[in-house]
Amino acid sequence: MAEEQCIEREDRFDVDETIYKTFNIKNTINIWHDILNRTENQIADTILILNQRINLPFVVFKRLWETRSVHVCADGATNRLYEYLQEQQADNNNGNKDLREIYLPDFIVGDLDSITDDVKQYYFERGVVILEQHSQYAPDFTKCVKLILLNANSKEFNYLLQNNRQKENLGIDSDHGLLDMFDQLRQEHSKLPQRVDVLALGAIGGRFDQTINSITELYNARRDNPEMTLNFLTDTDIIMLVPKEGTSIEYNNDSTSNRIFRDHVLGNCGLLPIGEEVILTQTYGLKWDIINWPSSIRSGRVSSNNRFASRDKCYIQSDRDIVMNIEYYPDKLANYIEE
Repeated sequence: MAEEQCIEREDRFDVDETIYKTFNIKNTINIWHDILNRTENQIADTILILNQRINLPFVVFKRLWETRSVHVCADGATNRLYEYLQEQQADNNNGNKDLREIYLPDFIVGDLDSITDDVKQYYFERGVVILEQHSQYAPDFTKCVKLILLNANSKEFNYLLQNNRQKENLGIDSDHGLLDMFDQLRQEHSKLPQRVDVLALGAIGGRFDQTINSITELYNARRDNPEMTLNFLTDTDIIMLVPKEGTSIEYNNDSTSNRIFRDHVLGNCGLLPIGEEVILTQTYGLKWDIINWPSSIRSGRVSSNNRFASRDKCYIQSDRDIVMNIEYYPDKLANYIEE
């Protein structure tokens, strides 16, 4: 194996474009355009809300909601959305506008053992599609993923959505219906025709086993559903699975306020080898760049507390997919959106 290197960069530097052009860039991820301010919104792009308290500034929540077309709540997450909008109603002086009426989810999915009766009734009366799925072979997160992909790609599901609105559960079996429909969709299509971008809120936090399941969903999505891009947003972090091929992470927004976004909205970052050793072949643009660096939790060699040093982008290449977290400051993001 080639020699390991760790290179400490200046706090801010401009990338050498002659070097950057030599990299084997297979993927590009722009933190602003692709995640926080989805500017190329596709018809199936989705916000998925999971069962953790929502603490985002309302201006951030509003931007995320409005830049994605489909909105899904997983069971008890519906309570969280309802409560959050009630709180924002009181805090933001919205007058006669009932935020709960404005920000209605399109779907509520799960075994429905956590959603309260009054919240369920509220959304039922307003035409929200509520899909009860009792199967214990998949957590609610997975059921939601299947629903999102069916909604984007299944003619059968969309027929039921258009014609079975008056039927309980759209006429779908309440045990394994969504799972069976998705298996059938996969048999019909080796590659799904419609790509989907999903941003999940509330995936990390709370019970540790559910957090680990959420991380598992990142890997499952890449392996089983390559037509879907899945990212997480927490109160402190953007979390993604960086593909093993060379990836350019960009944090510019093509405006004069680019440096404000990078310097004031974004904080530290980490490359996290969860579950297996990852060889970080090369990074370029971080405060501490590494070359041919074996990284694993067991060995204690983890690139945490790193940060972006390049002014607008960095390059990451590894022999396996690797989880990346990027710290951000919600209040500063809210100010940035409002400017």
